[in-house]
Amino acid sequence: MDQKHLEENLQTLVEGSGTADAEVILEAINYLDAAITGDRAGLDARLAHFLERRSYAKALDYIRDSSLNISGGCR
Repeated sequence: MDQKHLEENLQTLVEGSGTADAEVILEAINYLDAAITGDRAGLDARLAHFLERRSYAKALDYIRDSSLNISGGCR
């Protein structure tokens, strides 16, 4: 899963300007759902936790905070 695309889709849902139409929002949700149901080999455990619970704001913060991504797992 490409981290840049994860961040872009999370940003669409969390920080959307209110102008995103339903199709764009649905595409973002489907992309994030695929991230947790597909090949999760490259997906950090904590990030997967946030995505599974649809805690999209926390997932976006986690991706943006590189200091959290150093450990690569739940703490």
